[in-house]
Amino acid sequence: MQNPIRELLVKGISKNDIKEIAIQAANNEVLFADLIMIIKSDESTQAMKAAWVIGTASDMYKTKFVAKYSEQILDLILTKQSGGVVRELMKALSNSKLKETEQGRYLDFCFKQLNRFDVDVAVKYNSNKFILKMVKKHPDLKDEFINTLESLLDQHNDAWKRYTSKIIQKLKK
Repeated sequence: MQNPIRELLVKGISKNDIKEIAIQAANNEVLFADLIMIIKSDESTQAMKAAWVIGTASDMYKTKFVAKYSEQILDLILTKQSGGVVRELMKALSNSKLKETEQGRYLDFCFKQLNRFDVDVAVKYNSNKFILKMVKKHPDLKDEFINTLESLLDQHNDAWKRYTSKIIQKLKK
């Protein structure tokens, strides 16, 4: 028997429908577990929509929602290939206070994403945001971050170059 939530997570689902499901998921652990299972099962449109629901719930309920599930979300981020799924789950984690071990795992992942050529620019953007947050807490990461960004400047478009150049300038102050 097919999971009923799968029938809702289809191409063309509206933002309002996603919000409605997100409200339910934030208050229903069974539904949340179903969303996680959909994401774990494949890289389909349904997985992307399930990640979108989780990202939306995180935006709506901030740390209360994500804190409970941050380890599961991080595990998914580290194993998924779809840029859309990873992007949405990264947005969800941006509202969470990660444990020290989770921060380390996520920081490694973010540095790796910056160095990959085949990664969605939104994933790189979210990686930058998290690394910047970590640099504020751990200033010893600053030089590594600057070196990573400088080494990648010529490998992206002009908009990305301007964005990363601004980050580098701020960090060097």
